[in-house]
Amino acid sequence: MSFYSGNCLASLINLASVSPPLCYRGNFSTTPSLSTKSVINEYFSTHPECYTRELEEFININRVNPVINVFVFIVCYNKLPNLEHIVRLYGKQKGDVNFQVTFLINYTTGDNEEKNNFDENVFLESAKLLLKLKERYNFIHVITKRYSPGEGGLARARKYAMDYSLLACSKTERPDSCVLISNEGDTLEIEDDYLLSFSSRISVGREYFVQGRVKYPSNVYDIPLLKLYVDVRERVHIGQGINEHRYPGFEGMMPIGRNYGIHPKIACLSGGIDPIALRGAEDDQMLGFDIYYRLGNGIKHYAEDIVLTTNPRREILIVHGLLNGREDDAKSMYEDFHNNKKYMIALGMTMFF
Repeated sequence: MSFYSGNCLASLINLASVSPPLCYRGNFSTTPSLSTKSVINEYFSTHPECYTRELEEFININRVNPVINVFVFIVCYNKLPNLEHIVRLYGKQKGDVNFQVTFLINYTTGDNEEKNNFDENVFLESAKLLLKLKERYNFIHVITKRYSPGEGGLARARKYAMDYSLLACSKTERPDSCVLISNEGDTLEIEDDYLLSFSSRISVGREYFVQGRVKYPSNVYDIPLLKLYVDVRERVHIGQGINEHRYPGFEGMMPIGRNYGIHPKIACLSGGIDPIALRGAEDDQMLGFDIYYRLGNGIKHYAEDIVLTTNPRREILIVHGLLNGREDDAKSMYEDFHNNKKYMIALGMTMFF
């Protein structure tokens, strides 16, 4: 590891356990007619000063390029091959796009010392790997967060990642032309024009929120009943289906955190991500509701052609197990999922787990 990477690692680890007091605050007097930079500044004025200072420290470590116009943020707890694979995917992106990809590595401590030691090791090795890769891929940014029980979760991690991207956006030459893109650490494939596809729709002002399509490896769709379940599940999330035209006010549960693009002004005016939604995808649902409630119908758009392939969610693998005669009850299968990866193996999903 280079001298630069070593210093960065030390600084990142020092910040990893810093957790400023943070609650969900989203009252704004700002109107959409103001500049994006002004809206971002007002957004952060509703947060504790120590929180913004902490984000500034991460920015100083990672160094923001002022010509960046696309900010991808990825919340992840991954083994190293996952991270290397995702970095390579973004390294192949084509088109006139200047971008950074922020990896927020995180985990929550608990009472099990053995598990804490394991998680800490993955946490440190992930940070070291990304800093090493950063020497070749300068689009990489790294944030580290180690949460105490009851303090963090997916929602809080996503908030840190999105807010870091917002603050970085405010330091660029053209904040009004910027785009934020949310991904997750389970990404398997994206098209080589993935970033350009979002940028061409959002940064030119055609649309302000775009939900891309999520799909799974082809072997998931080879089982008819599993394919039916997957299709229904994704349509419920997207809010596209038989009610699309009958109830135009029905906005569905968008966004889905693993594949959407949003203009920074809309991210701020909606109130941002709720950091106290600690369970499941509640942060997605809250952001989707706030966008609709605060900014009205018509902000959200669905892009069938912007596709991200991801690893199957635990519900899909549990349904696969039930269809294949597993006698465990669904509740115990759900709770034990992360301790039993043979569901992955059953679907041939050994690629990165």
